[in-house]
Amino acid sequence: MSGQSFKRFRSPEPQGSVKRPNQEQDSQPVPQLEKAQELFREARESKLYNELRDLIRRRASPQEFQACYSSIFKELAQIIVGRDDIPVPPLHPYCMNFLDLCNPNLEREEWGNGMMKLSMDSLIKYIKTEDEKKPTLQTPASNPEPAIKESVKTAWKTAYVGNAHELLKGAMNAMYQNSFEKPYANFCAIIQGSGTGKSRLVDKVADSVFMIPMVLRPTGGRSGFPQGDMADGQPLLRFFCTKTTKETLELHVQRRYLLFLLKIIAFVDNWINLWKRSGLGIERVAADWKEYLGPPFSPERLKMYTTAIDPSPLRGFEDISDERVEFDHLRNRVKIFIDSVSKKIEPAHTDTQPVIVFYFDEAHHLSKTTVSAEPNRTAYQCLCKAFTYMMNAPIFALFLSTYSRLSETVSSSRNFWFPGPMSSNSEGSNDNMNTPFVELPFDAWKEPSLVIEGTHSAQEICSLKFMARFGRPL
Repeated sequence: MSGQSFKRFRSPEPQGSVKRPNQEQDSQPVPQLEKAQELFREARESKLYNELRDLIRRRASPQEFQACYSSIFKELAQIIVGRDDIPVPPLHPYCMNFLDLCNPNLEREEWGNGMMKLSMDSLIKYIKTEDEKKPTLQTPASNPEPAIKESVKTAWKTAYVGNAHELLKGAMNAMYQNSFEKPYANFCAIIQGSGTGKSRLVDKVADSVFMIPMVLRPTGGRSGFPQGDMADGQPLLRFFCTKTTKETLELHVQRRYLLFLLKIIAFVDNWINLWKRSGLGIERVAADWKEYLGPPFSPERLKMYTTAIDPSPLRGFEDISDERVEFDHLRNRVKIFIDSVSKKIEPAHTDTQPVIVFYFDEAHHLSKTTVSAEPNRTAYQCLCKAFTYMMNAPIFALFLSTYSRLSETVSSSRNFWFPGPMSSNSEGSNDNMNTPFVELPFDAWKEPSLVIEGTHSAQEICSLKFMARFGRPL
């Protein structure tokens, strides 16, 4: 079972040398331009335009404006020049470009497309100009992308350094113990900058905690690692970000996500039944499950998510989409079902730690899609609500993101950064949300000292391998 081999499915890579994007013809390549336009089409369905307008009304600082459009700018730079380290453009004059491109009203006007084209050209010109100023590690005779990927893959195979995984397990257990009868208390965000080890952290925790991994990275870009999960030939992210109509209620989306989560647990149940026949003790169950499931694109992982997105009913939950089924009634059935699965692998002290943990890597992508019907909840909000049906069940969820403004995509953000779970008198309140976990090290080094006097050559200290000793900020 755990020894099965598999091949990664990937499209053929282009052969030969690669030019820097800004060394190509003056006009932007059509595929890149289409991706850039699609990026802002999605932005026009989000709340970014309203956020920018709100900053204008409040006469916010330039830094607040830059923080607001930083995320979408980095995605645009990644599309245009293949890198996301281009400096975020200043407020003047570029804020107006973002306002035009994110304005849902402009595309309805005859003259609007012209304005959006001018704004897009302005941002692309800025990106290319900054790209020329900022040297890359790329050489004309080599394609850096596979090398970067290989170095990251190699880093994942080295021994884990530090005890951040133990800190996370302790924090997760403490939050879980305080989550009973409290809606919105059985999940937590992990927020830190890119490259600080969020994905590696939860992967390490999965050695000892039964975890359901989901990487919601768009599969079009190959620079990120791990790559995004797939389901039935499409990115798993697309399942969560399916366009809705005015007739699609927030409740329908929540329960669609809930059915997805329950089908995953049903898949897990089938695997546990087979695994238990081996006679192994539960001490190895988490590690064996992790090994069986494999990384994104593995056959088992593809099978699990393809099965989970199938809209066919799950036995015992045929009425899950029926609006007449009350929350408490459905929640009790969900708990009974999950308990029947979790008790097969539960540790001795089930009241102190969750038995099954879901984690969603690149969770900020869920905040870019909203339900068409009022009050226009995001996919992230609907997924958080789906987990309230699992309240009191031995389930916990983690949302990994680089986006520090993730709090703005939940129903109430005022308690998002509050240090610890909060009590609430209202069952419908989300004041119980847990503070994000941010305790990831940026300077973990496995040796006793960073440098040893008189033993390093000038060539060595200029290498990335050496500079990495001093932490991510460098």
